[in-house]
Amino acid sequence: MKSRFLFGALLAFPFAFGCDNIQPPPVQGTVSGNQAGDGGIEACSPSPIVPCGSDVVLGDPGLNMVNAGNAYSWAKIDSAGKPTEYSYSVPLSAFSAMANSTNDLDFWIKVPSVVTSQTVLTGLRLNYAAHGHAPTGVYDTKHLDIHVWIKQRADAEAIDCTDQTLPPADMIPTKWLMATPDNCLQQHGIPAVNLFAPEFNQQRFVTGMMLTFYKGTFYSWEPKLTLEAILERQETFNFPLLSVAADPNKTMPDGMYPTKMTVKYDKKTDTYVFTIGTFKPGPITSDD
Repeated sequence: MKSRFLFGALLAFPFAFGCDNIQPPPVQGTVSGNQAGDGGIEACSPSPIVPCGSDVVLGDPGLNMVNAGNAYSWAKIDSAGKPTEYSYSVPLSAFSAMANSTNDLDFWIKVPSVVTSQTVLTGLRLNYAAHGHAPTGVYDTKHLDIHVWIKQRADAEAIDCTDQTLPPADMIPTKWLMATPDNCLQQHGIPAVNLFAPEFNQQRFVTGMMLTFYKGTFYSWEPKLTLEAILERQETFNFPLLSVAADPNKTMPDGMYPTKMTVKYDKKTDTYVFTIGTFKPGPITSDD
């Protein structure tokens, strides 16, 4: 699956992603300390990395990651039952296995309904770009593309690029460049990039961010992280989840919006934990 990113005369490059979903294995057990989540998990803690307690709602019971370990997800809630953060874990062994893959990989990781019903966060899709992607000299190295969706999975998978409607120009932050419809990628959308980001200014790409749009509105945040940095066991990565500059056509839903994502390495379990949170009422508009 390929598409070309033109970005006018500034950028010209092909994108390619794989879309092979890997399904989680069945899990059995008995309810103990945690609330059983949508993933069907029935144990206090399926993995040492997953917290245990009445403030934890379990999500994915163990998503097979290239036969090299399982991913788990959960949410933390406050005393009123409102989600404060959503997390998922991926063992380093899975990332090591990805490094040996010549294929792009695609994983949908469960978000518990306590999150999807009370925030705009609807889905988490982890893409591994085995060969990186364009533009050359920027993102053409092995890395993760982490889609944080505010649209349903069915909507994301229905992106076929036949709708070429761009978002209003004032929806895009001033430091960002909106791609043309020619650059739409199926099941992803049309990207916008920050041309002031370090990787677009002759600095080595380690982390990055894209925003994706389709049908004239915002669909997802796309934090990016190199596999090299992961395999080096770098401890912490921080990603502000940038807001759109404006929503003139009122196409974005009202609700609680996540405003940051952190990625932290846990030495004890040799695992990375990805956490999305700091929810605030929105849609949030800012031109920072």
